[in-house]
Amino acid sequence: MRRQTAAALAAALLAAGLTPVLLAAPASAAVAKHHDDFNGDGRRDLAYGGPNDVDRAGGTVTVVHGTANGLDTARPRLIHQGSPGVPGAGEQDDRFGDTLASADLDKDGYADLVVGKPTEHVGKAEYRGTVTVVEGGFAD
Repeated sequence: MRRQTAAALAAALLAAGLTPVLLAAPASAAVAKHHDDFNGDGRRDLAYGGPNDVDRAGGTVTVVHGTANGLDTARPRLIHQGSPGVPGAGEQDDRFGDTLASADLDKDGYADLVVGKPTEHVGKAEYRGTVTVVEGGFAD
């Protein structure tokens, strides 16, 4: 059932003219316990977008990892188009993080983060939008 969901998501993204990036082949590990456990520790994490981040052109997604005592707000993880493994470069109007979704798309035990950039320029086409899949497994 989950394989059909990932395939349906990819088909929907392609049909909408959006290009999924960094999709990997399914692994044989167990599926993540939570759809938002990005570091695989069994605890739920929180991700929120800052598409108009004043400190960085293009936007930023902030991930706050969960602990046994709640969210670890002292050490947030910032993800943007300048982060390792994230394609592209942040431009002023990209709106990276405007939309977010998460699921263990490759079934490796880590939730993957799907980041929308609705006004990204694609080639010479302006404001086409793209989707970036940030593979789970990132920690502090």
